[in-house]
This record gives sequence, C-alpha cells and structure tokens, in this order.
Amino acid sequence: MVNLTLEEALLQAQSQARKGNKASALSLYRAIINAAPNHDGAKDALSALERGCVQDAAMAAESSLQHALNELGALYQQGQLEAVVTRAEALVAAFPGALKIWNLLGVSNLALKCFAAAENAFREAIRLNPNFAPAHNNLGNVLQELNQLENAALSYARALALNPDYVDAHNNCANLCRAQGDIERARYHYEQSLALKPDNADLCFYLGNIYREQGALDKAVKSFQRATEIKPSHSRAMFNFLYQQADICDWGRFSTFSSSANTLGIAGEAIMPWPFLSFEDAPARHKLRSENWTTTKYTQSSLPVLPAPAQQPAKLRIGYFSADFRAHPVMYLMCQVLAEHDRDRFEIIAYSYGPDQADPVRDRSRAAVDEFIDVRSLSDLEVAEHARANKIDIAIDLTGYTEHCRSGIFAYRAAPIQINYLGYPGTMGADFMDYIIADQQLIPPSSQQYYSEKPLYLPHHYQAQDDSLAIASETPSRESLGLPEEGFVFCAINSSYKITPSVFSIWMRLLDRVEGSVLWLLKSNEWAQENLLKEASARGIDPQRLVFADKVSHDVYLARFRQADLYLDTFVYNAGATASNALWAGLPVLTKRGEGYTARMAGSLLSSLGVEELITETEESYEALALALAEDPVRLETLRAKVCAQRETSPLFKTALFTRHLERGYEQAYERYFSGQVPAEIVVESIEQASASGHALEQPLGEAGDSGSW
Repeated sequence: MVNLTLEEALLQAQSQARKGNKASALSLYRAIINAAPNHDGAKDALSALERGCVQDAAMAAESSLQHALNELGALYQQGQLEAVVTRAEALVAAFPGALKIWNLLGVSNLALKCFAAAENAFREAIRLNPNFAPAHNNLGNVLQELNQLENAALSYARALALNPDYVDAHNNCANLCRAQGDIERARYHYEQSLALKPDNADLCFYLGNIYREQGALDKAVKSFQRATEIKPSHSRAMFNFLYQQADICDWGRFSTFSSSANTLGIAGEAIMPWPFLSFEDAPARHKLRSENWTTTKYTQSSLPVLPAPAQQPAKLRIGYFSADFRAHPVMYLMCQVLAEHDRDRFEIIAYSYGPDQADPVRDRSRAAVDEFIDVRSLSDLEVAEHARANKIDIAIDLTGYTEHCRSGIFAYRAAPIQINYLGYPGTMGADFMDYIIADQQLIPPSSQQYYSEKPLYLPHHYQAQDDSLAIASETPSRESLGLPEEGFVFCAINSSYKITPSVFSIWMRLLDRVEGSVLWLLKSNEWAQENLLKEASARGIDPQRLVFADKVSHDVYLARFRQADLYLDTFVYNAGATASNALWAGLPVLTKRGEGYTARMAGSLLSSLGVEELITETEESYEALALALAEDPVRLETLRAKVCAQRETSPLFKTALFTRHLERGYEQAYERYFSGQVPAEIVVESIEQASASGHALEQPLGEAGDSGSW
C-alpha cells in the first residue's frame, strides 16, 4: 500500500473483490478499518473479516473511512490539535500517499508551533504532488515562523504560480513583504486579495495597517472603517479605526471607546495592547488586555528551566534585546547607560532584531557594548537558544509590545531572569517576564496588582538618562521657528495620538486667557495639523495661534526648547523621553499625575529633579497652575532657574549614578535566583543612603562576604 491514499485503498479493495482476489481485498479492508479503531462498527467489521465476508467488510470499510475523515475534521475544528496529530500520524503511517492528511498534519503541527514536524509534513505533501498549492503556501508559513524569509518567499511564489487567485498565499506574501520592510510590495498583494474578496473584513484591516505604515493615514482610516462596516464585530478593526482617528486628531468618535472599554481587547479577540495606553488611564484593564494578548499570541512551551550554577559568576552577563538600536527615543536614553556599565562586574551584550538603520546612534550603541549581535535572520527559538548558549544571566526586553517586537524570544525563556524595561510603558501580562524596572512614583506599592511582573524599584527614577546628550550651541530664533517675539509660548511638542479632546480644550482656554500666547505643537501628520486647526477654531481661538514644529536633528530639537516658556504635558499618556528632553534643555514641565504607568512618567522625572511643585493631581489644578505661571513671569523664571540648577545637582541627570543603581537591581535579582528564591519586589537602596549607613556597596558579585545585603 505504499503511497496509497485512503480513498485509493478503498477503490483498490473494491477492485480486488470484483476480480475475485479475496485475500488482497480483505487485507486492504483490514487496513482501512484499522485506520478508524474508534468507530462503532469497527469491531463488527473485523469480525466480518475473520469470517471472510467480503461484502460486509466492504460496507464496514467504507463506513470506517468516512468516519476517520469526519473525525479528523471535527477534531481540528474543535481545536483538539494534539488529537488531530495523533490520528493523522496513524493514518499516514497506514496510507503514506494520503496527500490531504499530510497537509492537515502539517497545519496542526504548525498551530502547535511544532515547526520541524510541520515542515516535514508539508514537504512530504509536496513530494507526493508538487502541484498542490496549499502545501507550498503552508510550507511558506512554517519557514516564515522559522525566520527563513527568503525561502518562505519562494514557497509563496510557487503557490501563486500554481494558483494566481490564491487569496491566502497573497496575504501571506504580503505579511512577509511587510516583515522584510517592502511595504509597497505588501500593499500590492493585499490589494490583489481584496480584489478577489472585496467583502473580506480581514483584508480591509490588513490593508489599513499598510496604508498607515506608508503614511497614507486618510486611506488607513477608510480601510479600517470599511472593515467594521463589513463585520461590526471585528474588534481589531474597530479599535484601529479609533486609534487612527486619534492619531490624526479626528475626535468625532472619541467617545465611542468608552462604551466598549470593558470588553475591547479583554473579552474575545486579543488586540495589541500598546495603543490602548493613550485611550484611558485604567491600569487594571491594561493588564487584562496584555494578558489576553500574551496567552493568545505566545502559546509555545518555554525551553527547559535553567538550573542555577554551582558558583556565582565573576561577572554577570546582561543581554539587552531591542528593535531600537538606532535613532529612537529608547536608545537616546540608553546609549550612555550601556557605556557606563562597570566592566569589572558586568559584560554587556546587545541583541538587535530591528532595522539595520545606519545612523550615529546605532554606531554609538555598537561601541557601547561588549558584543553586538544582529539576530534578524534567526527565529525566536533560535535567538533564545543563542542567548542560553551565550550564558546570558539576565535578559532585558527594551521593546515590549511595540513596533518590531520579538517577545516570543522571552516566551521561550532566553535567560533565567527576564526584565521588562523602558520600551513598553506598562505590564506585559506575561508569566515569562519576571521584573519590571520602576520607581515608587511610577508604580506605587498599592498599584503592584496591576502588573504581572514584580517591581524592581530604583531609588530616584526609573528612566535612563544621557548626561552627555549634546544640545546645539546656537539656539534657533523665535522668528525662525514661527514663534512670536514677545508672546507667551505654551509648548506641547508631543505625539498627536496623545492629545485628547479634554486636554486640548484646556490648552485653548489658556490661549483665550493669556493674551498674545501661542501653542507650540509637533507637526505629526498633515491630517492632525488640519484637524487641530479646525478644533481650535471651533473653540473660538484663531488657528494662527497654533504653531507646528518640523522634525529636526536631535541637538537642534533640544536647543529650540529654550524658546518655549512652559511645557504642557498630556494626561493619559505623559511625555516620557520628551519630558526629560525638555527638562534637560531647562524648560519647566507641567504635568497631571494619574493612576497608571503612562500617566505617571513625567511625575517620576519631576520628583527626581526636585520640582514636585510642577506635579498636579486634577485637571482643574493643572489648568490653574498653567494660567498662574503664564501670568506671573517672576514666578515662572524662578521655576526655570530651579530646573536648571537642579539639572546639575539632582539625581535625574547623573547617568553613572543611575547605572550603579540599575546594576545593584540586577545583582539583587540574580541573588534571588542563585539562592533558589522566586522573583519578588526588589527595592534598591540609594548609594547616598547606603554610604550614610555604612553599607559597603562596591563589592563585586561573587566575592567573599555577605550576599544580597543590599
């Protein structure tokens, strides 16, 4: 029966019976019946075989065959993938030529993330029939999961050559092109798919994402909206529609979110949690969304638990994993920290899986670490295995659930200790992340319940800083920036999606009450600018009092903050790196502190800087203080002088001090692991306090003496 399908075996048995070859027919019928041992009639059929009743055996075999196929399909639809694999393996063992069973075996193994078994099944299906397009398409999916992108592209191309109207292959090819950065080619394949299936909500959703990446935000909005019209229950399309509207400051449906906030991304379909952070200050719901995303997306089993070594290492090997070793806010903050690490106690390894973007920041980050490893061509599993082979003691995820994320690396458990830090401003809701780096202003002890990770509390502030960051020596003139020479400049240079209708209304009331004042905003996109001008006019403010700043080099960007009078923060999603940039340039930052991580970032910075008087707790107090400072130039100048003075003396902009505290946190986390303790809250004592109390903090890990005494 080599290479026979089940159907062919049945036909051959019937043929043998008609020819009078009773023994051959019965042998084939027995094999078919054995393929469905759970079938109710199998026992009777086997009895018929024993009696040599060919007619009865034929009827039983046909019934058993249909039952086997129906059972396999039902198990797959029910999501019982392990059972499908077990049954399918038995069937292909009995009938090696069962093409569709091989394909289903591969699909089931792929869903279980058993990639080697899935690849083997699809390749066998292709060997049986090289013109079977679904197997080529599915093989491409496996190869893409294994990060073998060029080979995946060849498989999709073969599937499309066999069937040019193969929608799934077009979609997969589009996803691959997007992963490779070929957005235009991805758009072509999605548009081809949509032409074939114009009423497919998923295709509209995918195409909307492509339009967004291409900067065609108006088309993105329309595409997401079309998806929701086709399928009103399409949660991802609905939320992306709302988020994209927020990004272009079209607030016509802003209130729509509140009616579904309790379920969107929480119940049912999982949605990438990051965009929700700008919609509501609700840490409990943010955690639920992250948990839903994690349990849905990262279903693989982790690699075996790494046992603690017999001896503590002389140096801890710290792996920083990021998509952003380039000109990116995270790396502007982190570069100097990487360079400042104490090489007598730590080895620093960078794992880069983001764009290989040639710029000075990437060059600087390369120079700041002991080893820089580009792992874009490796699968998540291969990266995790590489980190283990490289004996990484602590893995730091600097990307989290943001663009180009590779959180699957951590789901496989790349290192015995894994830490969520900086790139994603919230909990990842993942049991594979042990700690989140914070301070007690950012995550108060009473809020720990909203974080799946244990907090690793640093003493002054959570955010890395670079105290060598260059500010252009020449400050652009107000005239060159489009600002009035004498009027008060409220600065709110920040991402447009962070601006909510309520905070914008406050800003407009301030412009109304402070004569000659202007609001200085970032030119995020043309639609946001147009909509904000309309919103200002609707609130009775001359649109010309809104000034939009172009994007410039980082040193000039910092220098132009000097031409503003007061920075106005957003509420739900504070300025993070932008707030520290403004303070570094000497500009006072006014914030309102909320409940969650993103609503407390600026407050953490101001507290560390020692200017808590710029932290407010309500919208009313925020507006009142902004107005009071705008109307009292002496008070404002005193605050500006304090910000500048504290910049030199406070802990906020002391990178070496911050790095020492960060290192102590790493060492304490490792001490817990080495001693067999599970992750728990860690509070790093400040070096200043430790020195005053006589603690010896400069002892490298691994030397004789008390361990874990910090």
